Amino acid sequence: MNRLAAVLLGISGFSALTYEVAWVRALGWTFGSTAATVAAVTSTFLLGLALGAAAFGRLGDRVRHPWRLFGTIELGVAGYGLACPILLSALDRTQAHPIGTLLWTTLFVLPPTIGLGASVPILAAAAVRGGGGYGRVSGRLYAWNTLGGLLGVGLAGFWMLETLGVRQTILIAAVGNVVVGVTAWLARPKSQEEHPAESVHSPLEDGSPSRWLGVGIVLAGSLSLGWEVVWTRLLAQFLRNSIYSFAAVLGVMLLGFTLGSACGARLARRGSRALTVTLPAAVSVLGLAGVWLTHALAEWARFPAGVTPRLARLLGLPLDRFGSVALAEASLAAVLVLPPALLLGILYPAFMQRNWRGRFRFGSFYGDVNLLHTLGALAGALLTGFVLLPRLGLTGTSWTVAALGAVASLVFLLDSWRHVGALSRITSLSLIVIGLGVVVLFPEGGVRFWKANERDVELVAYEEDAMASVAVVRDTSGHVSLRLNATGILGGSAGTRIEARQGLLPRLLHERPRNALALGLGAGHSAAALLRSGVPTVDAVEVVPSVLTLLPHFSATNGNLHTRRDVRLILDDGRTYLRRSDETYDLIVGDLFYPWLSEAGYLYTREHFQTVKEHLADSGIFVQWIPMHQLSWEAFGSVARTFVAVFGDSTTAWIAGADLPFPIVALAGRPDAMARSELRALVTGFQQPHVARAAHEQGWASPGDVLANRWADATALRELFADAPLNTADRPLVEYLAARRLESDVETGRRAFVSLSKHWGPPPDTATLGALSEADRLRVLTGRELAIAGGARLSTEPADWQRAVQAVNRGLSIDPSHTLLQAIGSSFGWQLLEARQPSLVLDMIPMQPSMRMILTPSWSLLEAAARLESGEVETALTMLTEYEPSGPRDRFRRLAWLAVAQLLSDQPDAASRSLSEAMGLAGQLPRTALAAQALLRGNRDEAQGLLEGHPSPQTWRSLLE
Repeated sequence: MNRLAAVLLGISGFSALTYEVAWVRALGWTFGSTAATVAAVTSTFLLGLALGAAAFGRLGDRVRHPWRLFGTIELGVAGYGLACPILLSALDRTQAHPIGTLLWTTLFVLPPTIGLGASVPILAAAAVRGGGGYGRVSGRLYAWNTLGGLLGVGLAGFWMLETLGVRQTILIAAVGNVVVGVTAWLARPKSQEEHPAESVHSPLEDGSPSRWLGVGIVLAGSLSLGWEVVWTRLLAQFLRNSIYSFAAVLGVMLLGFTLGSACGARLARRGSRALTVTLPAAVSVLGLAGVWLTHALAEWARFPAGVTPRLARLLGLPLDRFGSVALAEASLAAVLVLPPALLLGILYPAFMQRNWRGRFRFGSFYGDVNLLHTLGALAGALLTGFVLLPRLGLTGTSWTVAALGAVASLVFLLDSWRHVGALSRITSLSLIVIGLGVVVLFPEGGVRFWKANERDVELVAYEEDAMASVAVVRDTSGHVSLRLNATGILGGSAGTRIEARQGLLPRLLHERPRNALALGLGAGHSAAALLRSGVPTVDAVEVVPSVLTLLPHFSATNGNLHTRRDVRLILDDGRTYLRRSDETYDLIVGDLFYPWLSEAGYLYTREHFQTVKEHLADSGIFVQWIPMHQLSWEAFGSVARTFVAVFGDSTTAWIAGADLPFPIVALAGRPDAMARSELRALVTGFQQPHVARAAHEQGWASPGDVLANRWADATALRELFADAPLNTADRPLVEYLAARRLESDVETGRRAFVSLSKHWGPPPDTATLGALSEADRLRVLTGRELAIAGGARLSTEPADWQRAVQAVNRGLSIDPSHTLLQAIGSSFGWQLLEARQPSLVLDMIPMQPSMRMILTPSWSLLEAAARLESGEVETALTMLTEYEPSGPRDRFRRLAWLAVAQLLSDQPDAASRSLSEAMGLAGQLPRTALAAQALLRGNRDEAQGLLEGHPSPQTWRSLLE
């Protein structure tokens, strides 16, 4: 029957971890996607398991029919699971504050997890009662239980939540409990239940382990969850941090625990004392080595985001398949997490074998030990996430958690000094010394991930908190930007124009707003634009604490936002803030949220849009910005259809971002479809001097300039996306679709430009156009038609390229500020460069000054220039610099890039002279110029290292080979 017990515990483990994944999602929706919510769910889950093991472990020793008890408990958990949809609906109506969040989470999660925690000790006690070694039995049952949990995490994270939704996923977990409960009742072994219950002794009483050993148990638990927090934060610097990424990391950890438990069940019988003495220190050594290895991996890939693609190539995996990328992420997690997780899995049965000598009942012993271990794990997770990381950073936290492992080994060693051999003593002490050696090898300044090995940026400030690692960096042009977890950018001084438009467009669509709410803050430029355009007060909600801490570094471009009295900065999850707030706003602006981040997809759901609508004043406007370069057309269609489902006929869509390759779209909606017209609001706005001045600063000189960027209305969106699925809180499909996107942002952005051009909605109605001046009507209609014509040719044959250039230039001559037309011109310019048509690109430059952003200095231009004569290269670069200031830095940049172009044109002597002249203007060359210099010296290895991770390394391939 031990085999049956293992199988049933495997199914129970599947249900338990499926519940946890689904509950984190469901309660994250209800109480906010904050570190506090995740900690509350995880902590309560662990506490329930510990209490269940402790309470029912004793009861399992006393009862005559442990299988019946086990089956009854599983059926009780199943009943709770079946009732979860009703309970979650009730919780959705709560508006709990932080203390209430913890209370409600505890009341929701604790009852079923107590039952889930009772499963292993009850069946373990029954199995030992029926015969079998306690270390072997506990290890086998723990391994099967963990294997089931691994399956639950994989299926829930990769399939069930997306396909079935949160509530149906919970129901499947409940069905698993039903199967286990019914089977336990039907297949109970009568022979084992006839044994009379004996007196029970607690393992912490007369025959129990020593006091020092109890301390060691707590330290070992702290070690396991402390490292889990560190590993999760480390991998957040490399992975995309989607739900798939978290499922992969948790799955690798559970795999390590499973394999370790299975091995430990056999190893424990021979050397349990030696294992408990040495393994905690060994885990610390491996953990520190993993942290150090992440730094080496970042250097190897040149920046963290490049690690996964390089691993995929090493493994021979095609990068055009989502399964390959997911496998590469799991492989990276396995490199860092699997070895120490394996040792932690071995430690569990080794400890059980080492300390239970038949002096007390096994169920009681298991329950008490599990209680101490889980309380230690709970303390380790909370202290690491909320105390150590914010105060000590990744490096200091790693050292502290490693020190806990060393202390745990010392405690076990002192407790077992007389019972272990000299080899175990030496090994344990040696591992501690090795751990100190690994600390010495840490890079100077510790491990900080912000694309630190980019040679053209410098670190200005760095903060770590319970949510993320955030950095402020400065590039060679003096621009500062805000980086999140080394892979995301939350804004910067270089993008002030487009970020300001995100606040300005909503303001222009409302005649006289009294207040505004910004959901997401970033560098603060959108909120600052709201204030500059005359909004009296602005509330800004930001979920990452370090973003608020670092806000002063952008004072020069956001108008000292952090010190202004007309701004209220709120640290909270935006959805949760709206649920708790009773305020209404004339303007609500949703920032550009990364759609693939775990739980970020909630910000594009029907339920969230409905909550926003309820907080709009009667004449209010909600504008949600969409990063088109991060969403497939299918995913965007889901967002658009969901938005129209909530805001109905009042919905309009706007093209407000033309900076290639990062187009953005705004979806605007009102609570009342019969609200005042957009044109009236635009005209009123431009009659106000401060509003007109703010609009002029962002390139909008008249109402027609703004109206020309209106892409579609509700009718057009309904027709275009009639078959798109709704994005809901129960099934946030956008999050999954975005996470499976394999194209680069650049390629996705180009495709978005083409799609937007081909699906432009109808022009404004005659009444609206009639109210415009003749010049504005020309901008709206002519610019729109030429944008469609130019965009349609982006994917045509080379024979049409010349006509496309003429169409774009003609449109820009009529309406230089037309946003989509600028975007089409930029996108078409990239296509021409890739097709090695530099002469056509040069024809576009005089009409498209914005192309200097992508062409000066542009790697693609150099690739095209390599096909020109030397004089033409000089002419092209000189033409580009006419659109920029002519200071020493600009002359230096032109000379440096000219040297690279000359090298590609097989003119080494000219390249050497240009580099020498550039060095006379500045002391540091760009990375590509340094690579050119290395090639001139004949050092191909150095050039190869400098060019790793460059956007267009294929350009150098012939030279490097």
